[in-house]
Amino acid sequence: MAPEPLSNLVAAPFGPYLDSEALTDACKTAGRTNLLVLRDVMLEWGGRPTGLTECEPSQHEYDQSRKNVPVRFRGILEIKSLAWLTTLAKKRIEKALRERDIQSSITEGTSRSRHSTLTLGTIYASNKRIKLWIQGTRHMPCVYLHSRLVPNGLTLHSKDKERTYEILSMDINTYLPSRAYLARYRLLKVLKDLIDLDAQTNSRYGDKTTPVSERTPQWFVEVYRTHMASPVTARKRRLVYTSSDSDIEHSSSSDSSVTRHAGRILRRGREHTLRHLSRAEVFSLLAAHADWILQDQEGTQRPILNRDAWRAWIPEVRRSRRDAERDGVRWGIWEEHRTFSHLQNRDSDADDDEPLPAVRKRRARPRQQQRQGQSHRQPQTRRAQARTIASASRSTTLPDDDEPMPDEPAARTYDSDFSPASTPPYSPSSSSAASRPPTPPNPEVMRLIPVEFFYPPLLPTGSMRWFCPVRDCSYMLDLLALSAEDVAPLSAEEAQRLRAGGWFLRDVWVIQCFDTMVSAHYMDHLDRSGLMLCQEGKRWKVLWKKPQHHPPWPPERVMRHRMRVAPSRAKREDQ
Repeated sequence: MAPEPLSNLVAAPFGPYLDSEALTDACKTAGRTNLLVLRDVMLEWGGRPTGLTECEPSQHEYDQSRKNVPVRFRGILEIKSLAWLTTLAKKRIEKALRERDIQSSITEGTSRSRHSTLTLGTIYASNKRIKLWIQGTRHMPCVYLHSRLVPNGLTLHSKDKERTYEILSMDINTYLPSRAYLARYRLLKVLKDLIDLDAQTNSRYGDKTTPVSERTPQWFVEVYRTHMASPVTARKRRLVYTSSDSDIEHSSSSDSSVTRHAGRILRRGREHTLRHLSRAEVFSLLAAHADWILQDQEGTQRPILNRDAWRAWIPEVRRSRRDAERDGVRWGIWEEHRTFSHLQNRDSDADDDEPLPAVRKRRARPRQQQRQGQSHRQPQTRRAQARTIASASRSTTLPDDDEPMPDEPAARTYDSDFSPASTPPYSPSSSSAASRPPTPPNPEVMRLIPVEFFYPPLLPTGSMRWFCPVRDCSYMLDLLALSAEDVAPLSAEEAQRLRAGGWFLRDVWVIQCFDTMVSAHYMDHLDRSGLMLCQEGKRWKVLWKKPQHHPPWPPERVMRHRMRVAPSRAKREDQ
């Protein structure tokens, strides 16, 4: 019988081992790209499992009488290199590995010898890795959503060599008593994001923030309903669909598994009508953690909200909770499944709020005038392309295929996810009788353009870090720590000035450099999708890099239709 595959022998983690005994100095976090990751983490405090809500000093439930009792952790760590392990740990793990090898031969009833010479070197030479149960002592409080290394995750600091771990998953006995902690910091992150969004709305430089004295609970509710209650990703994507759905951009079979997991992008001009989000519902979400939010802000010298207004609001919250309970209604009480992200992705009845961000209107130019200034289509250099996408999206959406930008109210047609029929898309009339109807955009090309490209990138504030909004993209542009790759689209003089510091985000040349670097990253997205950005006259178009590998566009039947429509339109104008 064939010997046991190595992958089966190393599938289960070895250990547990103390981090101080098993890990060397080479095992450490080195930047955001080389993080130590722990899975299935369990926290223990005073001899019993605990969670972040109980053992973190920032929480109401923290027991001050046990503050001198150390909090210990245990989790699964994947060993990427044998240099991470001490000599003693290697001997113990190798012994356990050989015992597994011998036990597998006994279980399978093979004729192999009851002796194993398997080594860790053999495992790693076969491109396999082992996992260890690592135990250690927590050094500092955990950080959730506010760490520079893991801005969207949870970090834990070990006492041994002050290692920093990212926690990807928890044991159920630790997760359950950690839910309130996680929900509170998610809410705090949302409040900070609302302040940044409001500043970007007041000024594109992000320097006109609303005074702290005006940041009352009512102010946060209104800003949330304005900026987060109707997200673009929810309005532009359909999660439930059929193959015959006429509202979606149909994709090829090669990526159907990906698009089915994330839904499908709606056709241009189509949007969902998201459910109405009442003020009472948002107030309830704030009220669920209002006491903790105020406690957190009381201990800082730079509060993000009006503490006096929140103090006056909390007694009102408690009265409203009691009144709601008498009526059999849950209000202002935390529930694990009711989060802001949950509200952002639900569709229902019509919403009377204007969706944001709004696309700025652009007056359509007559077709004849446009063609007079057009030259033959030429691909642009990478540096020229890098100055186009972000700057173009600051004034309008990405231009495409001879189509003028109609007024926004007329261009939008709303439809429910389960409507039996679709509203005909808006088609603007031509301003020139002799011009032909516009060429419809290539649906295959439009499907590959992320919807985020149609909105201007927000200037970073506070941390000076911009995160790519495209789904599943982890790219970050740190204006205070630019890499050579980041400044590659800039000229040598611009790169030197930007890295030297001493500038302000409101400076026009800084904004231009930011737009150029963001556009270069967007160009990478297009390039990976097989697309390129070309200029025709004063208009930019997204086309296939290798059109010979794709069906021609527009199809011949569309061209015949355009030729028939143009003379009839001219005849109507003469009459």
